[in-house]
Amino acid sequence: MKRVCRLTPWLAYKEVIDFDPLDIYHYGKIILPGKSFLLLYAYNKSLLNGEMQDTTVQLVACSPDGKETDRINLYTTTHDEDYVFRSYDAVNHEDGSATVNETASPEEGSSILDPKSKLLRKITYHVDGNGKFRAAINEMTYTSPSFSAEGIRRAFHTFLKMESEESFEEVIQGPDFNTMLFDASFSVSNKIEVWVHFYQNNGAQLAELYIIGADKKITDRYVMYKNLSEADFQLVCARDEPGQRHDNAAASSILSGSAKILTEDKTLQITPEGKFREQ
Repeated sequence: MKRVCRLTPWLAYKEVIDFDPLDIYHYGKIILPGKSFLLLYAYNKSLLNGEMQDTTVQLVACSPDGKETDRINLYTTTHDEDYVFRSYDAVNHEDGSATVNETASPEEGSSILDPKSKLLRKITYHVDGNGKFRAAINEMTYTSPSFSAEGIRRAFHTFLKMESEESFEEVIQGPDFNTMLFDASFSVSNKIEVWVHFYQNNGAQLAELYIIGADKKITDRYVMYKNLSEADFQLVCARDEPGQRHDNAAASSILSGSAKILTEDKTLQITPEGKFREQ
């Protein structure tokens, strides 16, 4: 591949100026009659803000007069403090659109709950009239092998076996722990959030998934594990969250296809109504 001269007018460097080293190669060109043209650039492995970034291929949209208008990653692996982000299996189409698989998963050692979880988004990017990439999310899949009865029991056991001076309550800061797994927007006004809730206190244990709708109310829950003797389920299960409604979703982030959770032994589809449907 041909190394790109750093004086080229076809590339805006503001997004990549911190790459170390900054080695750019011209990878290809896509000409769209009557529209922006697209350039493919490749980068060697580099450091970005102290974190390693793998070999990268980017698709860059350019205006007819040769100015960059937007860019997306087609192939790369990047790291931040807690997560690894990957883009792969990209396909460029004749109309200038591109389909890409994008995943986010915890860095090794960063998650005490589910270090093997992964959120996959299958996305199609289109170039609009202003030369900007607009994303249509075709499918979202959250994979979590630990979300099974046996996996949850192992997780609770791990919490209890942590350093001798730490109990589950001290590590999680209380008997309850709630964290959002992902959100999805089925329309501009229909955004839901999928959460997981763990409870452990004096031998009582509960692990459940739940969905919060646009009005901050729980629309459905799915109990993954329950070992409640004295505690009443209605007293310890997740509660509605007080607060404001969700912001409306940007049109570019609408989910047009399915959202689902894959556990060790089940598939849970999430409906636009905010319900779990076991498949």
